[in-house]
Amino acid sequence: MSITPLAVSETLGKLIAMRTVSSSDEALSECLQWCRTHLLADARSAEIGEIDGVPYLWSPVEDSGLLCFAHIDVVPVQHQSQWKLTQKGDRLYGRGTSDMKGMVLPALLALRELEKGGALMPVSILLTCDEEIGGTSLQTLLKGKHLGKLPPVAWTPDSGAQKGICCEHKAMLALRLTIPGAPCHSSMPWDGKNPFYDFADSLNKLRKKFPDHPKDTWTTTVTPTIIDGGTARNQVPDHLTCTLDVRYPQEKWNSVKELEQLILSYFPKKTKLERVISTSGMQSDPHQPVIQTYRKIARAVTRNLQPFVRVHGAADTRHFTDAGIPAFIAGPTGGGLHGPKEWVSLHSMMQHIEISKQLFQSLQ
Repeated sequence: MSITPLAVSETLGKLIAMRTVSSSDEALSECLQWCRTHLLADARSAEIGEIDGVPYLWSPVEDSGLLCFAHIDVVPVQHQSQWKLTQKGDRLYGRGTSDMKGMVLPALLALRELEKGGALMPVSILLTCDEEIGGTSLQTLLKGKHLGKLPPVAWTPDSGAQKGICCEHKAMLALRLTIPGAPCHSSMPWDGKNPFYDFADSLNKLRKKFPDHPKDTWTTTVTPTIIDGGTARNQVPDHLTCTLDVRYPQEKWNSVKELEQLILSYFPKKTKLERVISTSGMQSDPHQPVIQTYRKIARAVTRNLQPFVRVHGAADTRHFTDAGIPAFIAGPTGGGLHGPKEWVSLHSMMQHIEISKQLFQSLQ
């Protein structure tokens, strides 16, 4: 029996209705339980465990040739109506349609269909619940012995904002800078030193060094995201703090320290720098056999040759390459991530059911 578009949209609707924001432990656990019961074949075993205080689902197969990885947590909604799946033409709207319940669903449905006779495909499944908050569960699982022997390659069935097969994304750095000032009454600013002006001057210089580039330019970006300073309307503050979001190609810098010191050099001498977050980038060889097989199958199914793309944002998939496991990201067409009109293409989901089936069968 084939999987129909109606069945796909109805199943996705049930997933979207589960309010799996990262802080809702009960909803996350219930969703994993539902996935185990309704999206995995009866013959497939799966454990639901907890790591770093976060639940996860792990369904290994001995000597599997591929690990299919996804997260089922989502960001909060702008409107409560986003918890109900709606359709307009080919697009299915709702929170998590594109990030990333609607992305992984085709792979899970394809796997269940192939395994309904009792024979398991050589594919392991891992679902986590803290990607949206930059959690550590996947990293901890891979560093420990919780998962045992891992497959030789990992696949995240996701498309994000890119169109193609992602084998590389930038590293990420979040810095908090504290710029000193000298407080005084705001009616007599000459009696003090206003850190806002120093910050503005420094930011202009920094932007000249790291200007906004077209999206297809593979270079370092430094973006101010949070500014905080002052406690009274009529007082020059004694300091100002700002957070910078830095995305950079790792191969262009000798070390994180080198990049930090360059950024710091554009601010006043007594500015303090705190490293809030530092994550590695992802880089896999696009000639890896499973990746090449996926590309060949996707071309035959969609009648389009998917390009290899590099992504500016970060993904949990980087933890696999950190562990020495080649990884790639590719999935159905979608958009509007984290916004009020998040969507996934139903037609693309159907195509990726077929792509997933053929990919899994190629591993036998």
